[in-house]
Amino acid sequence: MLRHWRLCVGNTAKRRAIIIKSAKSAATMWAISTDKLLMGYISEIGPIDPQIRIISPQGVTTFVPAQSYINGVAQVNSMLQQGIAPRIAMGLVQKIEPPILDVASNIINFSRNLAFNWLSNHMLRGDPKKAKEIADALSDNRRWLSHGKRIGIKEAKDLGLKVTRIKKDSKLWKLLWEYYSRVQIMLNSTGNAKLFETNSMGIKFQASLRRRQQQQPQPQSSPQSERAKE
Repeated sequence: MLRHWRLCVGNTAKRRAIIIKSAKSAATMWAISTDKLLMGYISEIGPIDPQIRIISPQGVTTFVPAQSYINGVAQVNSMLQQGIAPRIAMGLVQKIEPPILDVASNIINFSRNLAFNWLSNHMLRGDPKKAKEIADALSDNRRWLSHGKRIGIKEAKDLGLKVTRIKKDSKLWKLLWEYYSRVQIMLNSTGNAKLFETNSMGIKFQASLRRRQQQQPQPQSSPQSERAKE
């Protein structure tokens, strides 16, 4: 993420984030690293809620909010205080891995500190107190309760972010929505996951999962099956 940030906005003198539909989690961090947000009536950012990858003994991969993993320890302790059977608590504790607890704590602190640094150096330059307040608020998943929580124009302004509203009936909004729609059609039809554009070039990143699926060999028909089709 940091490499892409430096590529896209890290070396520009003036930064604006135009959010046409949604910019969640890491994209929220990108957005608040600019000097101003431009948002329309359906635009939204979200909490800074870092996820950690958990692989079960069966090999199933899931992504869990880092704060939820940490909160799980407190919940088990609360259940013990309320008289839950120790054998049940032991079964829950065995699913908690101390190294992952450390990783979860570190990634929360890292994302919060990064948000603070970007805010205090750009959008809220000269107001580190407000920058810390916003970084802490966006990183508090007990406040938002959901990774996908919508933070619209009003909520973003209430937090203290600098936001300019793009009017729904303006020419700019119509052009932005047409551009967004065209990009979505292109990404969906080509299997690309991201598009980075400048005045002179565009770079598309293909989704690795889609690429692996495309590279899987197709099963070969046996001579017997071919004769059966005839």
